[in-house]
Amino acid sequence: MVHVCSNGLQLFPDTNETRIFLQNLSRLRSVYEPYHGGICLTICVFGVVTNVINVIVLSKRQMRSSVNIILVGIALCDMGTMASYIVYLLHFVVQEGTCLSLLYSYAWMLYLVVHMLVSNTLHATSLWLAVVMACIRTVTLRERSVTSRWMNVHVARKVCTVTFVVVQLFCVPMLFSNQIFDISHEVANNTCNEESVSENASMSTRASTYTIRVSDCRLYIGVLWMNGILFKTIPCVALSLFIGSLIYTVRNARQRRDSLMPLNFHSSASSAGIRRYDRTTIMLVVVLLLFLISELPQGIVVLLSAIFVADVQRYVYPNIGNFLDLLSLVNSSVTFILYCSMSDKFRQAFWQVLLPKKVYLKWYVRNLGSNVIRR
Repeated sequence: MVHVCSNGLQLFPDTNETRIFLQNLSRLRSVYEPYHGGICLTICVFGVVTNVINVIVLSKRQMRSSVNIILVGIALCDMGTMASYIVYLLHFVVQEGTCLSLLYSYAWMLYLVVHMLVSNTLHATSLWLAVVMACIRTVTLRERSVTSRWMNVHVARKVCTVTFVVVQLFCVPMLFSNQIFDISHEVANNTCNEESVSENASMSTRASTYTIRVSDCRLYIGVLWMNGILFKTIPCVALSLFIGSLIYTVRNARQRRDSLMPLNFHSSASSAGIRRYDRTTIMLVVVLLLFLISELPQGIVVLLSAIFVADVQRYVYPNIGNFLDLLSLVNSSVTFILYCSMSDKFRQAFWQVLLPKKVYLKWYVRNLGSNVIRR
């Protein structure tokens, strides 16, 4: 029930081909929509639980490093995003058949405004933290020094804090771009039956219904441009460059080692440590690629929305918005699986947290392989 500006350029020409395309898009949405709430709720619950585990494990003393501190920051942002989305799903999706005045009360519209601000802010923060993490990893690989200040945990904490504060400041205009309106007079049937109202609730038979509308069209379009450029395009371009640089650096380092090291060195402890460091970098590249895959489509849609305001809000978001949300939630919830599958040291710390000490010492340490999500 978010109403937007009605002006803007035309994205879709008024042709039969366009109508057929939009009809097919609408059918696709109709097929998926009944399952969206259940799928996203499952992903969010799983994501919140696993990100709590990520924070606990990555915060352990033996896991602390500059990169892991940033991964903790990303996990906290993902937890906040999914926790807010769970509340949104339970009210606006699961209870979709409830009468409008209960579903779209003033209190819930106020929550929706806060939810949009919080989710956008945390999402943008996690994306920029991913860029910072990629930058730190690239710099440390090129410096090849264990004393680099970018590997300092305290520096990483300060970087996370500064990133969070700066993103918050840039997100403030979002708070003023939307406004809550009473639309009771526009709703044909706004009467709640007795079953829809709690026994302890005191409300009139005909309650008010509210919606969110754009308070200022120019401010709204400006927010879209800021969101599309500052929170989507620039970080996605930066991620692409850093991912390419990391892959190139790891590949070159591996080729250089293979050409310089004697054959018997490949079995030494030092060589094993280098290989672990390479695998950690590859794991981080996978994490960054997931960010890029989930954020790039959203960035394109946001930029299109800033240019073709009415058409995107009328035809694009209603039909593919759920898919974009799903893609974002999947990205926020799969990091635990990646860490467990690609890092021996994360698995070691995870089992150390999960298992009783005697069981851990008896069954796991004996067969432990060492790997790291650090430096």
